Amino acid sequence: MLREFALVWCDEVTERAAEASHKARVAEFLAARSQHDKGPQNSVMREYGAHLLARSDAINDAVTALVDGRELSQSERLAAIAALKEAYGWTHEEYDKFRREQGLSS
Repeated sequence: MLREFALVWCDEVTERAAEASHKARVAEFLAARSQHDKGPQNSVMREYGAHLLARSDAINDAVTALVDGRELSQSERLAAIAALKEAYGWTHEEYDKFRREQGLSS
């Protein structure tokens, strides 16, 4: 029972660290942008685009590391975890939508 508690706690801490790593990457991207960069003028859309870019970069880094056979850094690993969890959620939502549209039971 104690082992199970420890594993659940570790997963939760890793998930929170992964999300924090993602938010840090988004903040870095937004801070690095020039005032002259072309992109959405709306701040919400700029942030949304930054989230998408950070997640895309994290997945790309993870796949590149797998292909190259190298270890991910701690921050790369955490960012990849957050990005993959988000992608999984989107995929699951799309699959559920597809099943509903096709009249299939969930």
